Amino acid sequence: MANRKPEVREVNIMEGKEEQLNVELSSTALISFSSTPRGASVLIDGTLEGTTPFTKEMASGNYDIQGRAYGYRPFRRKMYIDVAKPEVHFKMSRQLMKRSAFYFGADGQFGALAAMGGTMGFYAGNVNVEAFYMKGFGKETVFWNSTGENEQAAPWTEEELKLKFIVGGKAGYGFILGTRFRMTPQVGCSYVGVEGNNGTSLYALSGTAGLRLEAACTSHVGISLTPEYAFKLAEADGYKLLSSVVPAMKDWSEGFNCKIGVYFFF
Repeated sequence: MANRKPEVREVNIMEGKEEQLNVELSSTALISFSSTPRGASVLIDGTLEGTTPFTKEMASGNYDIQGRAYGYRPFRRKMYIDVAKPEVHFKMSRQLMKRSAFYFGADGQFGALAAMGGTMGFYAGNVNVEAFYMKGFGKETVFWNSTGENEQAAPWTEEELKLKFIVGGKAGYGFILGTRFRMTPQVGCSYVGVEGNNGTSLYALSGTAGLRLEAACTSHVGISLTPEYAFKLAEADGYKLLSSVVPAMKDWSEGFNCKIGVYFFF
């Protein structure tokens, strides 16, 4: 009978003899709880009752069932327990993305500035801090007076300028989406270093604003995509002079970029 504990009786039927059998079906029964994975803590109506697998004497009715296991997304559901079906099993999803983690990885960047490099950072309660170093591929040959003086004071020369490195840091706050995904709005700054074959050293300081998107492939490996915009904050006089006439150098410190990378997290 629905909502009643099943009962089994053995009856000896004899010819010509009438037997009466009265069975009272109980409204309570031993309910068996199990889960995937095993060993999950189970709370029933907010009270910790044990770890799976275990049994408990219960009546039919609606119960608030919660399951908790390290490394898995918490399970919570309002469930109707029927003593006529005394087995309860629930599955928990692996929580690959965690609120606190350390990570490092390799990135490639395309857009206004093409570069490759590495990233290292951490999440502490979803608060994100990140540092990066990248090697740029840009180079330009210019004919210029690096001092800004007239030609008599400092002659004009031809020089090859190379984008040596981009280094910087970011901060943000992450939002976990489900078990595998996270998005993190970030702001930061980057230092662009340029060197010439005649000993010239130039720099530009840029601010950045972007969105880091992460997808965990396994419990320790993920991929990231970070579209961001760089805007100029400060620059050396020579850099300012050249970026005004060499569009490529302006792109080294200002414009839209997108990073894609593979990272490891713990």
